[in-house]
Amino acid sequence: MGMHLSADVYDIFEDVFKGKEKAKKVMSALEEVIVTTVHDSWYRTKEELKMEVFSHYATKQDLGELRKELLGKFDIVYEKTEKDKAELLGIINQNKEELLGIMKQDKAELLGIINQNKEELLGIMKQDKAELTGKIDALYEKTEKDKAELIGMMKQDKAELTGKIDALYQKTEKDKAELTLRIERLDKKFSIYFAVLLFAIIFLNQNALEFIAKMIGIIR
Repeated sequence: MGMHLSADVYDIFEDVFKGKEKAKKVMSALEEVIVTTVHDSWYRTKEELKMEVFSHYATKQDLGELRKELLGKFDIVYEKTEKDKAELLGIINQNKEELLGIMKQDKAELLGIINQNKEELLGIMKQDKAELTGKIDALYEKTEKDKAELIGMMKQDKAELTGKIDALYQKTEKDKAELTLRIERLDKKFSIYFAVLLFAIIFLNQNALEFIAKMIGIIR
């Protein structure tokens, strides 16, 4: 590592030592001492820094030991985990068997209750069906009976009404015939009475005779 003093320092050394050669030698020696001192100081500083850095970071051996320690702990944790896993699987299987047993028991009980309720409901439905069927049949029979009675009453009323209508019709026809006969008789009587009255008027009243003659003349 080279190092050179400035020209001002060289001039000062030349004045002090009264000559260039001596000044050069002194400057060369001084430069060498300065370089050596700086180098030694830098080396010591470098080593100190290196030690300081290494004191804060693990070495390869430290890392190896740490790896072994961690692997050991990992094996312990793994073994414990496997043990816990086995215990948990055992507990799960045990609980599974217990739960399956309880579920089967509950299923059997529920099926029994359902079948029992089903039988009860079927019995009630059959009973209700029989009662309803009986009521429907009784109502149907009553309806048919009432229908027959109504039909009989309607036929009887129809026969009575038909008889009354026929009797009324016959009476009406009879009354009509009698009225027609009476009208004919009255018409004949009226014709006779009119002829007699006309005859009496004509032969008993001279003025009436003349009036009738005039009327006959006008008509003609």
